[in-house]
Amino acid sequence: QLVMKYQMMESVNSYFDHVYVINLQSRTDRRVKMVRKLERLGILYEIVEAENGYSSENQEEFNAYLLSTDPQNQHPLEKLYDRKLIRSPGAWGYIKTYLKLLRKAQEAGYKRILCFDDDVLFHRDFDQEFKKLINVIPVNWKILMLGATQHVWKIPLSHWYPDKSKTSFDPNESYYHPSTVDGSFAIGIDHSVYDLLIDRCLKFNAPFDSGPMRDVIQLFPDKCLVAQPNLVIADVDNSDIGESRNQYDLAEKVKWDLDLYEYPDKEELVSVIIAAYNSEDTIEKSVRSILNQTYQNLEVIVSDDASTDQTVEVVRNLMKEDERIRLITHDQNQGCYFVRNDGIRISNGKYVAFQDADDISLKHRIAKQLIPLMSGEAVFSTCRIYRTRCSIDELDITDEQGMLEKVDKRRQKNQYGKYEYHDRAVLGFISTIFKKSVFEECGLYWENRFASDAEFCERLLFIKAGIKLEEGENIHTLLMNCDPMPGLYQRLDDVYILCAQMGDMNITNKYKQEEKKAFETTWRKKLEG
Repeated sequence: QLVMKYQMMESVNSYFDHVYVINLQSRTDRRVKMVRKLERLGILYEIVEAENGYSSENQEEFNAYLLSTDPQNQHPLEKLYDRKLIRSPGAWGYIKTYLKLLRKAQEAGYKRILCFDDDVLFHRDFDQEFKKLINVIPVNWKILMLGATQHVWKIPLSHWYPDKSKTSFDPNESYYHPSTVDGSFAIGIDHSVYDLLIDRCLKFNAPFDSGPMRDVIQLFPDKCLVAQPNLVIADVDNSDIGESRNQYDLAEKVKWDLDLYEYPDKEELVSVIIAAYNSEDTIEKSVRSILNQTYQNLEVIVSDDASTDQTVEVVRNLMKEDERIRLITHDQNQGCYFVRNDGIRISNGKYVAFQDADDISLKHRIAKQLIPLMSGEAVFSTCRIYRTRCSIDELDITDEQGMLEKVDKRRQKNQYGKYEYHDRAVLGFISTIFKKSVFEECGLYWENRFASDAEFCERLLFIKAGIKLEEGENIHTLLMNCDPMPGLYQRLDDVYILCAQMGDMNITNKYKQEEKKAFETTWRKKLEG
C-alpha cells in the first residue's frame, strides 16, 4: 500500500509543481472530505482559504457591480445577453480567491499548478487515467482541465479532437480542445498565462470559468485541453457559488457516467459516545450539539449509567426525531468509563469521539478534529475547552457567537490580570477523538471511577511510541503543551467544547488529588511490566 501511494503521489505531484485546494473557512465538512480523498490518492496539497463573497465588503462590491453601467468594462457576453454575468456574491468571492491563488503561485515561482475546488468527485481509476493522459497530451498546454461542464455537444463548434476530421463524439480519444466550456473545479494552469488570468480577473465582469479562463481558451485554442473521460467532476448537490443542482440530471446533460466516479460520496462514520447519569436537564442540548455538526455522518451513542431521573425518556424522545441516536441502558451504576466501554463495543464508526452529557460541541468540532486523523497525521486528536460559569440553560446552541460572548463575559481574572485556571482555554480529555483501531490495538478504558482517560492516553503513547512519563510528569500537561507528534497526536488550540458550570459531583471535583496520584502510580507500574 505504501508503494502504491508513493507511485500515485509521483504521478500528480511530480507533474505539477504544486496542488491547491480552495476551501471556505466555514466549510469544514468539505475540507475533511477532500482531505480523505487526497490522502487516499496520495496527493500532497495546500489549502487556500476561499474569499467569502458574503462578507460585508464583498457584498458591497458585488452590489456596486450590479448597478454599474460602464460600457468599457463590460464583458462581450454581458452585451450579448443584456444581463450581468456574475450572478452571486459567492461567484464574486471565487474570482478574488483565484486572484490570491495565482499571485501565490507567481511568488513561489511555480511553473505548473493544479487547482481543485473542495467539492469534487474523482474517477475510480484516477491515477491510471491520469498517467495515460499525461503521456499523450502536448507538453506546451496552457490550461489542462481534468474535468469540465461541457453543456454544448456540437463537434467541432463547441469542441474538437486533435484529429479535426472527427465530427462526432469518440470515446476512444483521451482529450479534446474546448471552445465553449464551463467549470474550473479541477484545472491545471501553466505559468505562461498567470498574468493574463490575473488581468482578466481584475476586470470583475464575468465568472472565473466563463470569463478569465475562457478568454485564455479562445486565445490559445489548440493549447487548452479537457480530459476524456473527465478524471474529476463537480459534486453539484450543494453549492456556495450558485444554485445547487441535481447530480443525475446534470450528469446526463454533460455526459458524465456517474458509475466511473465515487458517487454518492460516502463519509466515514464517526461514533460519538455520551456517558450519561441523571442528566435530564442537560442531555438534550448536548446531543443536539452533536447532531448539528457540519460533519453529518455520525451515530450518537448515549450510554446511560443507571439514571434514576428522566434521562432515558429524554433520549428516547430524541430518537424519534433522528435515527442516528442509539441508546444503551444499564441496571447498575458503574461509572462513566464502564459505560463508555460498552459504547465503544457496539460502535460502528471508523472514528470514536466522546462528549459528556453536560457539554456542548461547537458545530465545526468533529470536522476539524477529523482532519489530522484522515490525513494520517495522527491517530488521536484533542481540542481546547472552556469550563464555563454558565448553566446549560443559559447557553443557546443555535447562536454560537452569542454563547461564546456570554461565556467570555463570565470569565474572571486574578490579581495579576490573568484568567483563573478554570477560565482558561484548557485541554479536555473529553474532547479526544480516536481512530477506533487504537482501542483494538491497545484495549479499552480501565473501568475505574476516575482518571481512566489519562491512563489510556499514557498507555497509547507507550504502546505506539515508547513514551513513558516519569515521576512528576503529567499526561494532561504534556498533551496540552507539546508539539504535534507526527503520525500519533495532534491538538487543536481553538476552543470547540463548552462545559456547563461544574458542580460538586463532577469527577474533577469529586475525587481528591491523593486518590488520583495513587491511581497514576498503579497504572505506571503496570506499564513497566
